[in-house]
Amino acid sequence: MTPHIKNYVRGFGLAKVIIIVRPSEKNMTKEKKEKKTKRHSSSPAFVKTSSSKSLERAKNKKSSKKKETVKRATVKKTKKAVFKKKDKKFAVIKTGGKQYKVREGEEVLIEKIEGKEGKIISFKDVLLVTSGEKVKIGNPIVGDSKVEAEILSQDKGPKVIIFKMKPKKRYRRKQGHRQRITRIKIKKIS
Repeated sequence: MTPHIKNYVRGFGLAKVIIIVRPSEKNMTKEKKEKKTKRHSSSPAFVKTSSSKSLERAKNKKSSKKKETVKRATVKKTKKAVFKKKDKKFAVIKTGGKQYKVREGEEVLIEKIEGKEGKIISFKDVLLVTSGEKVKIGNPIVGDSKVEAEILSQDKGPKVIIFKMKPKKRYRRKQGHRQRITRIKIKKIS
C-alpha cells in the first residue's frame, strides 16, 4: 500500500496530510480474495466442527419445516373459500359522495342523512349487485335495484383538531370538529 500525500490549506499555512487508501474487494484479484478467505477459514474462531449425525438432524429439521408450511398454506386456502361462500349477496351503494359495500343485516356508518330513528330509507344509487354467481354492474347505476335500510341513530364521529400555526409570528388557531354521521342497518337488497 502506498500512501497518498495531499496538500490542504488550513488556517494561514499549508498542512500536509497523509492518506492511506486500502484497496476495495472489487479491485482485488482472485488470488488475493482466495488468500483472504483461506486465512479466515483456517482461524479457530471461524471453524465449527460438527459430526455427520448433527448434519443429518439439521437436514431432517429443514425438510419437516417445508412440510409444515405446505400444510398451513392449504388450511389458509380453505378458509378463504369458506369466507367466499358466506359472502353470497352484497351491493355497492353511493351516498354522501362515497361508495359503501353492504350486506343484508349489516350495520354501516354513513354521512348524515335527514330522518328520525326507526325510519326506513331506500338507496336508489346502486352501482353493483351480486347474488351468488350472478353479478349486475350498473352503467353507472343498476336501474331496477334498490337497497332498503333502517336508521338506527344519528351520531357524531371522532373529534378532529384543526391547528394552524405560523412560526415566529405568534399566530396560532385551534379548532375542533366532529362530523355528523348516521348509523343504518341494511334490511333488504333487491
